[in-house]
Amino acid sequence: MDLMTDVDVAARLGVGERWIAEAAKKGLIPHIRFGRTRRYREEHIAEIIAAHEVRPRFEPARFPPSGRIR
Repeated sequence: MDLMTDVDVAARLGVGERWIAEAAKKGLIPHIRFGRTRRYREEHIAEIIAAHEVRPRFEPARFPPSGRIR
């Protein structure tokens, strides 16, 4: 099992290292704690992505045929 650092996770998700570190400190994203060190598993990455997924507010079938929202 390979464990990733804040830097690794930030690079994988395309966000800043500081965002990852702060979110972990606040308990907003899953991680493993070894003393003062944080590490992440592949499963944690999937959970972080799922937790931040944004779904459309409207059903696609409700869009007008032109595809434009008025």
